Order: sequence, then structure tokens, then C-alpha cells
Amino acid sequence: MMFSNEGLSIPFRTFASPLLTTLLSPPSSLIAWTLFTLFLITLLLFTIGAGFRTSITLILLLYAYYHQIGLHAFFMTFERLYVFVFFVLLWSGADQTLSYRSFHKYGSIFAWEPISIFPQRLLALQISATYLGVGWQKLILPAWQGGEILSYSLVSMWGTRFGHWLAGLNLPISFYDAANWLLKFLQFLLPLGLWIPKWQWLFFVGGAIFHVTIAATISMWWFLIMVPAYIVFLEPEKVYVFLKNRVTMIP
Repeated sequence: MMFSNEGLSIPFRTFASPLLTTLLSPPSSLIAWTLFTLFLITLLLFTIGAGFRTSITLILLLYAYYHQIGLHAFFMTFERLYVFVFFVLLWSGADQTLSYRSFHKYGSIFAWEPISIFPQRLLALQISATYLGVGWQKLILPAWQGGEILSYSLVSMWGTRFGHWLAGLNLPISFYDAANWLLKFLQFLLPLGLWIPKWQWLFFVGGAIFHVTIAATISMWWFLIMVPAYIVFLEPEKVYVFLKNRVTMIP
């Protein structure tokens, strides 16, 4: 409903051209459902590696369309991260293994072709930069110098039922102070620890607990994408060996 003419529309810009105005304005509810169904289909094709570049191109075009209709009002860090990831994957060749393309071309999804490691490293650098930027912000911003901001978040519009229950325990402010400094310490170390092979799994687990806790208490579930994205910090050969030792159908 939000992206149809039956919802609240906040267009990013207006157009002098009647054609563009028609194309980039909220449509009827039926057309909105049709476009969203197409969006879901392209996301599915992207996920299984079928028509990889075509599906990503359609995803980005539809995303730009939704941005024009109203997403621009909520274009936060995770939105920019999603768009960046899609642009990198567009030319990455990531569909050349563990994909429908591999199965169609070689008869096995585990077949692979050599590709450049640069897109993977670029995504890893972006994830590190995201954690680093957010971590440094929390170190210097006045609002993050005490635990009050965490307690307020639990009872804000973002708070979940579990968050409200936790706030209702009336834990001392020292608890939130400690949680705040632990959070900042983790975000400060994550962009470094994710790169160190000896300690990676510890930071993978720590990052997962961090994001699951955020999703459970203040409804910011969209950053859970960071957890499966940690795979970009692993060497492809090690991932292959890990799978090979557990799946007998890998040649």
C-alpha cells in the first residue's frame, strides 16, 4: 500500500514531462503488487545465480523507482550498503559457482571458474569501514558517552516487546553504562578482528550476537545482513575445502 496511490506518497522529485510523471508516480494497488512480485522474483533469481547480471540490473532499476516514490525518506546506512553490494556483485562474477549457472553449464552447482578476488576484498573493506565509522562516531558523540541512550532506545518507537520487558526490569544505569562501553569496544575491534584468521570466528560470533541483540530489542533487523556477509573475510579456497569435506557431491 505504501508504494501505491492508496498510500502516503512522498516523491523524491517532480518532473515536467507528463510521461515521467506517470511512470514515476505511485500506481494503482494492482500495479504496485505486480511490480513488487517482479521485485521478489528478481531477488530470487539473483540469489540462485540465474540471469545474474540481468536480475541485478532489474533490482537496481526497481530500487531506484521505489527510492523515487518514497524510500529516499528512509535512505539510511543499511540502504546505501545494499545498493553498494549490488553494484559490486553486478560485475563480480559471483554466479560462477554455487549457482544455477554452474549447474546449467557444468551439471553441478559446485563447479567453479576462476574470478578476480577484488570484488570480495572491496565488500570486506566496505563492511570494515561501516563498523569503523559507526564505532568512531560512538566514541566522540556526546549522546553515546553514557548508557542512557540504550535505555531510551528500549522504550522508543523502535523498542520491541522484549525491549520493553527489559526496560521494565528497571536495571540500574550502571548496567546500561557497561553495555554501552561493551558495544563501543566491540564495534571498535570488529573492523580489525574480522581480518585476523586466528581470531575471525570469535568476531563472527561476537558480531552475530551483537546484531541479533539489536534486532531483538530495537527492531533494527536489517543489519542482520552483516552476519552472512562475514563470509567475504574468508579465503575462497578455505570455504571450498570446508564444503568439500561435508558434501560428497563436490568433485
